[in-house]
Amino acid sequence: MFLVIGAAIIILKVGPHNSIVPFTLPSNLGVGFSAIMFGAVFSILDFTGTGIVTTVSEEIKDPKKNIGRSILYAMILTAIAIIPATYALTVGWGINNIGSFASAPDAGIIVFGKYLGPIGVILLIIFTVNSYLTNGVSKATAVGRWWYSAASDNVIFPKSLARVHPKYRSPYMAIIVWSLTSFVLDVLMGLYFGPKIAAFILEAGTRISIIIVHIMANTSLTYYTKRIDRFEFLKHALAPAVATIIGLIVIYFTVSNIWAKWITNPDPVNDAYFASFIITILWVVVGGFIVTMYYSRRKPEILKSAGEFDVENAKV
Repeated sequence: MFLVIGAAIIILKVGPHNSIVPFTLPSNLGVGFSAIMFGAVFSILDFTGTGIVTTVSEEIKDPKKNIGRSILYAMILTAIAIIPATYALTVGWGINNIGSFASAPDAGIIVFGKYLGPIGVILLIIFTVNSYLTNGVSKATAVGRWWYSAASDNVIFPKSLARVHPKYRSPYMAIIVWSLTSFVLDVLMGLYFGPKIAAFILEAGTRISIIIVHIMANTSLTYYTKRIDRFEFLKHALAPAVATIIGLIVIYFTVSNIWAKWITNPDPVNDAYFASFIITILWVVVGGFIVTMYYSRRKPEILKSAGEFDVENAKV
């Protein structure tokens, strides 16, 4: 609500300087489209998080109905919050001066301070900090349950991670191990590259991996629904195929951009971007293929029983 109200105030105060330009492509379509697709890899996480509700499906009443509704509502609310605010920041900064937006120390605070004053800036900082904190909780909740489920099924992780807290009934071991691993990686990257560059490098790899995982899930959905005789063309073939194509386009332009910078200007930062991409591909695609082949050939019984553990009787 704060973002929506703040965006509305900025848009009203901008008045005649509002424009449809932010919603149009530049005259050089090739360059403009490439820039949008490269930007998409950094912004896509703003929307992919709306699917986190699936990770707590075992704890939701009537999950088959409510998970779909939750994702739809989350997507709509996210769009309502982000799209007007993004537009407001663009016109509030000034379309003719937008080239300096990215290099500003904190463009959001500058624009909100200009149009909403000190109170607007204070509220923006409070809500932003709160957003990052709740994002961290959501991420720990999601990843903790992924790791817990895998450990419960004897897939990849040791059984010791499938422990539930005796009081809070949360997968505390999986959350602790993930949090410590993430913390160490973040600190090491931050010390070497600095917080800002380290964040961009880690986010680039994270976002590419998320897109790849969604592509793999889309493909799996088609084959899985056919196998269990619940296949519907629009829902299980056309929609996943369209999403996959969009994801591949984003990856292509992102990789092209990273590759071009690495070739033309091989400094440590661009080296790190390229290394992040390579590690992501190896980790998600090659690693996923190896793990799948290993369990399907050596331990097929684990795959057959995967997902059948009883959370109510989980080990404490």
